[in-house]
Amino acid sequence: MKIHKSEEEYKIFFESISPIKLTESRYLKLNTQSWGVLTDYFIECVKINRFKPNNVSSTAILKVGDESGQVTCFVKGRTVGLLFGLTETEWSDVEEMCDCGQQLFYRYFKDGLSKNFNCEQKHFYNFCLSNQKEDMLIALFYRTNNTRNKDKHNAFLNITEIRKGNTYLLDIYFNHLKTSL
Repeated sequence: MKIHKSEEEYKIFFESISPIKLTESRYLKLNTQSWGVLTDYFIECVKINRFKPNNVSSTAILKVGDESGQVTCFVKGRTVGLLFGLTETEWSDVEEMCDCGQQLFYRYFKDGLSKNFNCEQKHFYNFCLSNQKEDMLIALFYRTNNTRNKDKHNAFLNITEIRKGNTYLLDIYFNHLKTSL
């Protein structure tokens, strides 16, 4: 889901909204929008659904952790491909592996990959396993409750968009961190 339409609107957003470390997002009020740098993350699971012929959805659950703590993040849409070094167009090619009425999973089941899975499922699992990237990404998000966990104090971020990091955004981010110390 895209929030902004033009590069000028992105620039205004990044300059007017203070960035925050994702692991410190527990200090944000619920449903408050912010942005930060997505690093040191672990992909907990990825799922592609195609329940209707022209309706494909991708989701990923990430764990982000550092010395400040840990946060669970939910990513939806074709920007999931950036976690694997792919553009949205390239990720849509991966989504095409999922036939109508099917789902493809990565790390969704605790036992891993079963021998009973079809060929596409095995290809998707192996693709995800071997193509994870640790690129520095910019995440636009808002804080919500972690309904997957009884401990409501854990932050849960709904990442609405992921972008590749560039020097302009990283300068804003790190300058803000310096001034907030």
